[in-house]
Amino acid sequence: MEKYKIKLNERIYEVEVEEVLDENEECSTTSDFEEEKVSSSKVKNNVEKKPKDKIENEETISAPMPGDIVDVKVREGEKIKKGEVLMILEAMKMENEIVSPTDGNVSRINVNKGDSVNLGDRLVLIQ
Repeated sequence: MEKYKIKLNERIYEVEVEEVLDENEECSTTSDFEEEKVSSSKVKNNVEKKPKDKIENEETISAPMPGDIVDVKVREGEKIKKGEVLMILEAMKMENEIVSPTDGNVSRINVNKGDSVNLGDRLVLIQ
């Protein structure tokens, strides 16, 4: 069994890989692999927690797909609630709501109406 570190979307995962020689042969060892649990809101909104050297409760909302920003529903400094629509992202002729995963204040908006974004582009910072 070999251990590897994999970097995916700026997060590092440690995995164990076991070589299997034959499909019909049973493995004699078991893996101690622990799966990292990610909440559905983090997956849905592509939320990224900031490192410890930043303000502790900051969250960056990143673009879950490439597209165009057709509307920005919030302003910097505005108080928001969990589930509130922050902006509308149009991708493949469908409008997608980007919602807040938490209560907080909008501390920074990195895009404007009409901007094109790529997967992972940082859209909004919430404190």
